[in-house]
Amino acid sequence: MHCLSLNKLKLDFAFNASFASLNVAKVTMKEMGMQYPMSSFKALMTNSYIVRRILKTCGYNPNRILISKIFKDLSCLQRKTA
Repeated sequence: MHCLSLNKLKLDFAFNASFASLNVAKVTMKEMGMQYPMSSFKALMTNSYIVRRILKTCGYNPNRILISKIFKDLSCLQRKTA
């Protein structure tokens, strides 16, 4: 939607990149067991990115096993409320 080019090759690349990112997101959602709309997945990835940046800026190295357990619990909670 953000490509303003009229060149056929550039448009072709933009469409392929868009569909590739959509397919990667769908595969990731399937592997995680998520049955959400794409907007929920986008919000989840945005929130994960923000948390990573905050932790990196603070210089804190979190326990990955604990974070993955919390993440699974929170994703199940989101499923129940949706």
